[in-house]
Amino acid sequence: MRSIDETDRLAEQLGAALCDILESADEQHIAEQVREKVLPFDAGGALDIAVHEIDNNDIDPTPVMDLARTYDAALGYDHEVLEILEETQSRIHRHS
Repeated sequence: MRSIDETDRLAEQLGAALCDILESADEQHIAEQVREKVLPFDAGGALDIAVHEIDNNDIDPTPVMDLARTYDAALGYDHEVLEILEETQSRIHRHS
């Protein structure tokens, strides 16, 4: 199990990576809101917003899946972020 500081850093890294994916999918306004208004203060809230936007807009999360799995393993109890990303990834790759 990792420390709270370590899991917070992983959450911030994953949040930033999710914002990069949102930006590359032309969802700059959402990425900006998450980066500027949520991420510096609430990494968990930033993840929730970014993951749901990726899911709602059918954006492929493949580039961040390794980091999401690392975050999930470090967290050890709340698997929602990884589950949503895996479902989104599965849905997108089924339609490809």
